[in-house]
Amino acid sequence: MCIQVGDSTLPLLHKSYLNIFFFGVRMLATNVISFTFYRRSLSLTLTLTLALTLPLTLTLTPTPSPSPSAAFSCP
Repeated sequence: MCIQVGDSTLPLLHKSYLNIFFFGVRMLATNVISFTFYRRSLSLTLTLTLALTLPLTLTLTPTPSPSPSAAFSCP
């Protein structure tokens, strides 16, 4: 049994109120929640990636070793 919106006995103002606040708020809330989750997860991912790879990068970067003659040179 399907009831059409046009066949209902609700006033037009009440129908528009239901459409705006039921569907509109749901769409807005879904977009806000998904955007917030995406923003938080993206920033967390980037922060953790940087926090985990920066020490590894600094550890594995070759540093120039001083030449043996530099230890005995006089200023």
